Amino acid sequence: MSPQPVKFDMRGKELYLEKLQETGNFASACAHANISDETVRLHREADREFALAEERARRLFVDACEREAIRRGRDGVEKPVFYQGKRVDDSKIREYSDTLLLAVLKKHDPGYRDRATVDMNLSGGVLVIGSEKSLEEWIGRYSQPKVGDATPDDA
Repeated sequence: MSPQPVKFDMRGKELYLEKLQETGNFASACAHANISDETVRLHREADREFALAEERARRLFVDACEREAIRRGRDGVEKPVFYQGKRVDDSKIREYSDTLLLAVLKKHDPGYRDRATVDMNLSGGVLVIGSEKSLEEWIGRYSQPKVGDATPDDA
């Protein structure tokens, strides 16, 4: 018999979903709503509407982060100017984040993505055997040529 969801009323769900959308952090959202992660899991499994609302909150958080990354990459952020550890009057400099903008481009345009290939063709293998014999004893016993194998004397 599966455990029953703990009482998690509409207000608790609202608090949880608001914090999840704001922070994207599951633990923070649970703490904000004063519920356990297990309670959320059980409600997610039992309540399709709640599960969909949770997915939406996560997507909205990611969308907000993406908008901020674009803003910082394209529009930049004003920062105060310091010289020798001291602030220079009210001067400001605008800094841009190439890294954030590139991350957004990689998401949307395959031409910007890193290209990596993985060769899954393997040959040979590794045999691991627990034994009291030494490596030299194993080599001596199992590396002997089989009938029909070429030997150094055949060259």
